Amino acid sequence: MAVSLIAAFALRWLAARDTYLNPDEALHYLLINQSSLAAAYKASLTNAHPPLYFVLLYYWRFVGNSETMLRLPSILAGTGACWMAFRWIAMVLGKTAGLTALLLLTFSPALILISAEVRAYSLLLLWMTAALYFLERALRDRRVSSIVYYSLFLYLAILTHYSALWFVLAAGIYTLVRLGALSSRLRIVWALFQVGAAAIYAWLYVAHISKLRGSPMENTAITGWLRGLYFQHGQMSAASFLRSASLGLFEFLSSSHAGGLVLLLFIAGLLWLVTVGFLKKRLDLAAFGLFLLLPFVLNFGGSLLDVYPYGGTRHCVYLVLFATAGVSFVVAKAVHQKLLPVLLLAALITPYWHRRHPPDPQAMNPKEQRKVLMTDALDYVHAAVPPEQPLFTDYQASILLAYYLGRNQPPPPAVECAGATETRYGPYRVVATGDWSATATEMVTSLNRWRSMCSATPTDSFWVFDAGWGLNLLDDMQAAAPQSVSQARRYGETVSLFNLRLDR
Repeated sequence: MAVSLIAAFALRWLAARDTYLNPDEALHYLLINQSSLAAAYKASLTNAHPPLYFVLLYYWRFVGNSETMLRLPSILAGTGACWMAFRWIAMVLGKTAGLTALLLLTFSPALILISAEVRAYSLLLLWMTAALYFLERALRDRRVSSIVYYSLFLYLAILTHYSALWFVLAAGIYTLVRLGALSSRLRIVWALFQVGAAAIYAWLYVAHISKLRGSPMENTAITGWLRGLYFQHGQMSAASFLRSASLGLFEFLSSSHAGGLVLLLFIAGLLWLVTVGFLKKRLDLAAFGLFLLLPFVLNFGGSLLDVYPYGGTRHCVYLVLFATAGVSFVVAKAVHQKLLPVLLLAALITPYWHRRHPPDPQAMNPKEQRKVLMTDALDYVHAAVPPEQPLFTDYQASILLAYYLGRNQPPPPAVECAGATETRYGPYRVVATGDWSATATEMVTSLNRWRSMCSATPTDSFWVFDAGWGLNLLDDMQAAAPQSVSQARRYGETVSLFNLRLDR
């Protein structure tokens, strides 16, 4: 167990130390790089996540604001979640199942990547595993303190990520089924804390969620980059969507093309738990088996209602805890609760797993995200772009420049003109178009509009910086108007800098 935890930390640290921030990570920093906590909270309301992680990040930046330091809370939380998941699963299903879960979570490529980013997912997994552990402990030791700890960690999960809703509902239903094992005093304490959870959600709805409903952010998610993860009414049956989305989900959670096999193992674990529970009159085991299924059912229902995505996306990564519990139970039964076969399987499978796992479609390629590429690009910016000359970007690239050029200064004022936003970082004027990832046509259109309406000294030549997801703007521009591009430099597949000359 100790070796696994050391490996969990080391793998996450190594994944975090050599890559530059992606635009979403940089945006998290941009939101909290404010003069006060109140200003950071206000800025966080423009994002689709609860405030707790932003509060943590606001104070953590005073410890350090390098890429690795900003990712350190995720690294620590991801490692801690592995440990707490082991304690939870070992308590309910035995130490062999617990060790199997620990190994799976430790070496999971998907969890390693998520634990090496400036995002809230690892923190959510830590709060959830701690809540699960104390909930099961409360059902066994029947102490008020265990209910209190469970409820407090539940609150932290609620305040960290909105996907916790499905976990909160599933845990509430599971506890209602198991209430017979608790005294009336414990039931009252649990009920009061549930009222507190409802009050937190009411506050989040009024202060945040209600303002996102129907917003461009929500519409972009449902009809854009997450479109396939919401049920498309009239295009397929709910059963077809459930089958395809569940397969994609388990391929993502298992970081493997064998997601269908992992799904079958999970189903086998549920059936085993429920069947044995009823046959041996172990209703606690049967209830636990159904509990592992409940978050999937609730999340799928949320997708049918266009409330939350369901499928192969990191937005559903919390489901890995329940999937791992079911799979670990089957593995433990298959090896007759012996630890040595589990260790041998881990030694054989892990190297192959890490060599052959499919890339996360929502993540940047780590080879193209090497920190040295961004460092070289910024060195060229300093050498080639004259001070006071505007540097044009799309929105996602402007977020990266806001971090790499301005992370050590207070947030500068932004000036909007002709649909573009100009921000000054030291001697550099960064002008961002309104497009998240601009095409060549969109960039030329924005430049012409800005030149005619906003530029005090009209010019025909502009510097353009591009980085982030999507098609590299340099490739698109060279294909559309190669004669307009000069002094082009590219750094890997995603980062580029070039001079663009426009027609009069």
